[in-house]
Formats: sequence, C-alpha cells, structure tokens
Amino acid sequence: MNIQITRVTATKYSFKANGFEFFAETNPNSVNVAVASAQWGTRAPMAIPQGPNQRWSLEFVSDSLSCGRRFRILNVIDDFSRECLAAVVDTSLSGDRVGRELDRIAEMRGYPCMVVSDNGTEPR
Repeated sequence: MNIQITRVTATKYSFKANGFEFFAETNPNSVNVAVASAQWGTRAPMAIPQGPNQRWSLEFVSDSLSCGRRFRILNVIDDFSRECLAAVVDTSLSGDRVGRELDRIAEMRGYPCMVVSDNGTEPR
C-alpha cells in the first residue's frame, strides 16, 4: 500500500491511501496519531429497513448523579419499529458487556442483519 503524507499546517497532516484521506492534528511519525476526520468519495444513503430486525442502532448516553458519580446508558433501538430493545445502565460499559447484551437480546428476537452506531464523540 502506498501512503502519501502531506503537511497541511504546522500541526495538521493529510494521509492518503487507496482512495481514503485522513487528517491528523499531530506528528505523523507519532504512534498515537489522532484522526480528526476521514473522507472517501461520496457516501451512499443508508437503506431504510423494511421489517423488524433488519437494523439495530446503538446509542450511548452519559450523565451524572447529584453526588457527581457518572453513569452511562446503552440504548438499543430497532430502526424499523422504533422499539427500544434495551436500555442498559451502568457506571462502565465495556465492549464485552455490549456484546453480551446484544447476544441476550438476539436470544429473544433473533440476530439483526445490521448493527449501526454513529461513532460520534460522547460528552464527558
């Protein structure tokens, strides 16, 4: 794979490879390159589900109690019926825990064709 690195500003770099373009706000030789955004041509719109269990959406929400203790909520939504399949509340939600919860839901309803998440930044 041929990777082209271009310096855009003093701290911003552009990485291009195989039709992808990534921008980073750090030194490109650093191990911990923080990718700020990615672009790849034009994105096709996501298909609208035509029945239940075609697409589930994951959404993470966080808040804090009056004592200052933080907690997170994982919401699993069926995009066709807009039914909330689960609302998992805990102080920490690991990837293993999310996988277990999705398996638990799938035992009752069956597995979906697709699971999506916005991958956006979460409030801290």
